[in-house]
Order: sequence, then structure tokens, then C-alpha cells
Amino acid sequence: MAFSHSHISAAEAGRRWPELLKKVHQGETFEITENEKVFAKLVPAIEEKKSIKVSELSAFLRTLPPLDPDDRDDFIKDLQAIRKAVPPERNKWED
Repeated sequence: MAFSHSHISAAEAGRRWPELLKKVHQGETFEITENEKVFAKLVPAIEEKKSIKVSELSAFLRTLPPLDPDDRDDFIKDLQAIRKAVPPERNKWED
């Protein structure tokens, strides 16, 4: 049975929980109601972003499309500011 709209009563959500979760997994969002008032929203979770090591940053940046000249200049300025603000990592093995 398909959901007719994005609002669903708490009782109906309880009866159709597996189907509701499947729809949310597919990207749909639902407002759960009680006495015709929305009291909760069921939304897809935001995926955790994968972290990237500083040593992998150059390779990652090469995968991105080229920037237009104005954006490129601003990006270079931002990187230079970061390099000034963040000291380089110290190699513990070379001390």
C-alpha cells in the first residue's frame, strides 16, 4: 500500500513501520501526526562525511573540476591564509 502523502498518523506509522522505514531509506520524509497536529518528522539521516588526511588533499583536489579564474584566485588566497595559520605537521621520527 502506498502512502498518500507525507503526513501519517502515529497509529498508522506504528502499523506500517517497516514500509515507512524503507521509504525514508529511499529519501522520503514524513510528518507524524496525532490529532491532526504534526509532532514529529521522520527524515533520512545525513551521511557521515569521510575524513581526508592532509597528505591525501592534493590528490583529492585534482579530482575536482577546474575553477573559474576569480574563484581560483580566492581559493589560492584561502589556502595561503590556512598555511600561515596552521603550523606544518612535525615528523616525530625525524627528531
